Amino acid sequence: MWISEVFCGNLFVSFLLISKYLNSNVFLYFPPKILHGFLVTFLQPLPGNPVHNNMRKPLVLLCLLVASAASAQQANVIKFDKLQALIDSKSDQVQVINFWATWCAPCVKELPLLEKLNATNDPTVKVTLINLDFADKLEKVNAFIARKNMKTDVLLLDEIDYNTWIDKVDKSWGGAIPATLIINPKNGRRKFLDKELQEGDLEKLIAEVK
Repeated sequence: MWISEVFCGNLFVSFLLISKYLNSNVFLYFPPKILHGFLVTFLQPLPGNPVHNNMRKPLVLLCLLVASAASAQQANVIKFDKLQALIDSKSDQVQVINFWATWCAPCVKELPLLEKLNATNDPTVKVTLINLDFADKLEKVNAFIARKNMKTDVLLLDEIDYNTWIDKVDKSWGGAIPATLIINPKNGRRKFLDKELQEGDLEKLIAEVK
């Protein structure tokens, strides 16, 4: 029994199973994370069949690429009430809330620092990226997220009248981005920075609110 065809569209995989006694198509659905492991495990080289193995290599790569794209982080569109709920959260985690846009060069430049913090998986810290592109640019934002392979949660704030809400984030904020709000819900301490983050800034600010 061997696999002769693999089709990865919308995370569906079609396997044509051929054997002396079986000739049928089997359609399986795999969540993105599982699909990666499944393909690696089951599409191993077959002994004694170099031609078929060479044909399978590009199919494996194609499926992994499709699975990666499907599992990429995507932005959720929210209104200010959802952001307010995040700011007022009673969570035990320190909230790191960053305001950015795809068209803002300093914002893009500092994103790796936020991604690095998020990648530590520190259970005491939660990082959220608030995107300020227009809501009709959602596809562009999601394409940017996929291209940068971003893993941090992204929320697109659909509130174009900035003057109605920026002072609710912080009274000192004039609306310039990038901007970062850090809140410790347990003790009420907070820090606000309305300029580009530098290496070490996040760790320092988090320590100051703990």
